[in-house]
Amino acid sequence: SAAAFEAEFHGVRLVDGGDVEGHISKLINLKDKANLASNSIVISDFTVIQTLLRSLPESWSVWREAFHGSMDASMT
Repeated sequence: SAAAFEAEFHGVRLVDGGDVEGHISKLINLKDKANLASNSIVISDFTVIQTLLRSLPESWSVWREAFHGSMDASMT
């Protein structure tokens, strides 16, 4: 179902020391799967970025905050 798929997508988490490239690939593959399926789920690149940032472990907090800061600066 759409609700189960969205729960899976938004529930993806990277563990400390996990495979970052594989984690990003999983999010992108889930996005592509949703967008190619004949259902009402559409996942944007922006949603993938938001989900990625939320899915990172606490050890990534410095990088996450720097990324947010660079995005804020580019929007002004």
